[in-house]
Amino acid sequence: MSSALSVEMRRINHSLIEAAVLRGMKDIRDDSYRGIRRLIDLAAYFARGRFTTEAVQLVQNILHDPQSPYFALVSRAAASTDERQLRRFVVNTVYNCWIDGAKTLHESKPDEPLPWTLVLDFRLRGAAGNAWSEARLAELLTEAQGLGIMAFALIAAPPALTEALAEEHPNAVFYFFNQAQSLSRNWLDQVTAPGNAFISLLQAEEEADTMTLAFADLLEQRQQLYGLHAFYSETNCRALAEQVYTDGQASLNNSFAILLPAYPCPQALMEQMSQAILEERRQPQTWKVKLEFLADNLRISGMLGESSQPAIIMGDAAGHLAQFTEIPSDPAAVLADAPTYVSGGLHRLLGVKDPGSRRASLYHHHCQPTPD
Repeated sequence: MSSALSVEMRRINHSLIEAAVLRGMKDIRDDSYRGIRRLIDLAAYFARGRFTTEAVQLVQNILHDPQSPYFALVSRAAASTDERQLRRFVVNTVYNCWIDGAKTLHESKPDEPLPWTLVLDFRLRGAAGNAWSEARLAELLTEAQGLGIMAFALIAAPPALTEALAEEHPNAVFYFFNQAQSLSRNWLDQVTAPGNAFISLLQAEEEADTMTLAFADLLEQRQQLYGLHAFYSETNCRALAEQVYTDGQASLNNSFAILLPAYPCPQALMEQMSQAILEERRQPQTWKVKLEFLADNLRISGMLGESSQPAIIMGDAAGHLAQFTEIPSDPAAVLADAPTYVSGGLHRLLGVKDPGSRRASLYHHHCQPTPD
């Protein structure tokens, strides 16, 4: 297939999926049960690859019963989320990340893991502190999208560094994890305008502070997709697994409760938390969806590629990047020995030949020794 024809086919598929999502949202508002079933049927039609096929089958099973909590979640999201944002976010995730992006990654790395998400965790500071400038970060995201990586998570990143990202990269999906106290209305205006961002607010360990509640209320007034997140450790994991929300936060309308490990974190604990959340999603007791963000992204990665081997790219505030097949107990220690990002660095990281370089090397960390 010629390059021009391939681009045209992608444009047509994108338009078809966008139209299907828009129609599905309208149908859900008119008749929840019929609209959701119709949208699932459309998703099944467009499903490509093992992940999207299995995901559609799982969603079909979960939403078959109108009494399912997730049925209420979908109906609620369609009714309470800005139509333009929901359409853009769903299309960017399903088509740009899981279908088109995964295809591009696969063409560059056949039979290799597909790291569809890049995570920059600014809690991991390194000796150099914050080494990311706006220009350097923009170069990284542009290179990533050229490889087919279209999803980006920024944890505790300075808002001044992230406020223009969603607008500058409209085909990507962004997850911003921040304390409400660090955010402003101006930042929110810029980040939410394109419709491709998910905002997660750090929840207080005890009662929600007034700033978090006020910012969450602002997100609800603007009909934005958002969630609350917490960092789990050996001291608070049981409480978070059993009840993610404090009394003050339980009344919020956000649909997502997100957990991230507080480093260093024993791998056994991360595995237990991930498994507990996965089991709860199979038999949900509430319409709020719990996610172990990193584990869920790895799980999807393993389903997208033919190798079934998961992968995720992580970076720290000092500019180091590495690819992981599972999350280590102390990523900071591993990243400290990884290369810092320079132009073309992702091609070298993934072992893909950079058009501007004659060499391609790989820094790839395995938490467990791999057989020869």
